[in-house]
Amino acid sequence: MIDAVVFDVGGVLVHFDRDIYFSKLGYDPVKAKQLTHAVFDHSSWLEYDLGNLDDVAIRNAFKKDAPELAEDIDKSLIHLHGVISKKASTIPWIHSLKQMNLKTYILSNIGRTCVQDNWDALDFVSLMDGCFWSYEHHVIKPDRNAFQYMCEQFQIVPKHAIFIDDTKKNVESAKQLGFYGVWYQDQKQAESELMTILKGD
Repeated sequence: MIDAVVFDVGGVLVHFDRDIYFSKLGYDPVKAKQLTHAVFDHSSWLEYDLGNLDDVAIRNAFKKDAPELAEDIDKSLIHLHGVISKKASTIPWIHSLKQMNLKTYILSNIGRTCVQDNWDALDFVSLMDGCFWSYEHHVIKPDRNAFQYMCEQFQIVPKHAIFIDDTKKNVESAKQLGFYGVWYQDQKQAESELMTILKGD
């Protein structure tokens, strides 16, 4: 019997605003595009999620490969507020699952600074039965260890749980461990697939 739903965060429970972050900070379209590439497309962006390097070291990696943007990188990444933004539909969705006596969890690739600076967008966290933040455990999806460590921490049985993520390879990794998987493309589609799984349970 399904007794738990595990959510990704960015792109599912909140908007991940990577493509508009620098525009929101007031940069013109050309400079915003340059910064987006220099930061979000850089391999060191994952170091936020892994929690292995501090923010200064990560910014230094960005600046090393884009020295012409060094001043803007420091100025715009001294905080990460606005990298994610709130979805009004998230809390009602979680409440609807709670009403079905399902436990809800988070398994997220996310950095400490992003969490600390965006509590306004993460107001649903208090409703969850547990949160597995990648930076705390130094492991990110689709690494199977992320799923296994989470299951051990919260005593989740994969065959009794549904995992929802907007990244297909993460869903496939979860399914290989026995989870039911929903590849999120929009909330209506994800809710429909989730309910289909629950009705067939």
